[in-house]
Amino acid sequence: MIDRAFLQNYLKELVPEPGQILVARYSGPKHPKSDVENLLFYNIGSSCFESAFRYGVQFEEMSKPTELSEYRYQFCDPP
Repeated sequence: MIDRAFLQNYLKELVPEPGQILVARYSGPKHPKSDVENLLFYNIGSSCFESAFRYGVQFEEMSKPTELSEYRYQFCDPP
C-alpha cells in the first residue's frame, strides 16, 4: 500500500514533455457525493502537481470499479 507522502513525492518528480497532458485516473470506493477530481487532486495536495499540470490535466474515473482504491497518473499527448 502506498501512503500519501510517497505519492506526493512521486508526483512532484513528474515532468511532462512539451505539450503532454497528465491523465489522472481513479478506481475504487468513494462517497456518493465525492467526485474524481477531489480523490485525484485535492485529497493529495495541489503543490505536488505544479510541474505535472504544466500543459493540462484530464481526470477520469475508471469504468470498472475495484474494491481497493487505485490511482494512476501518466502523461499522454492530447487527443
